Amino acid sequence: MTTYSVPVIIVGGGLVGLSAALFLNRQGISYLLVERHSRTSIHPRARGFNLRTMELYRNLGLEQAIREAGASLSKSKGMYTAETLAAAELDLPQNGVPESTLRLMNPFVPNDDISPTRGNRCTQDGVEPLLLQAARDRGGDLAMPCEGWNSLNRQGPLPDRCRRSEKPGPAGLRHLHDG
Repeated sequence: MTTYSVPVIIVGGGLVGLSAALFLNRQGISYLLVERHSRTSIHPRARGFNLRTMELYRNLGLEQAIREAGASLSKSKGMYTAETLAAAELDLPQNGVPESTLRLMNPFVPNDDISPTRGNRCTQDGVEPLLLQAARDRGGDLAMPCEGWNSLNRQGPLPDRCRRSEKPGPAGLRHLHDG
């Protein structure tokens, strides 16, 4: 049996795991990402990314692709948090709230005083495939699907269900195995 050793194991191939993989790759750090599913999420769980997140994705060269993936949501006017709809209406500019305050409250409106980018509306099922493809294009070590490996040891064999294959699996993903 072969031992597989990497400095970082990422458990989970969602937004956070795939983002972590890309940031590690940017720093030249090897990793193994293990995910029990064979592909990314099909559900639109996240609904947008704040300004700082988009700055980080911009640094990875993914800003434009994420904006394009969320283009259908771009006409949305924002998200309001209030106990009633009447209370939400009080936040509108015609009710005396300064435009500068509204810009700070809405991360999807450009604010050149803070950043060259802005937040973006895009759902999780639109962004995860972009992150996965970017990780694959940059040589990421991805085990999707990989079930049954709940040990967080830095060294050790991958389970039989995590087999390395030279041919693409479902959706073109590689499977990993230890022998």
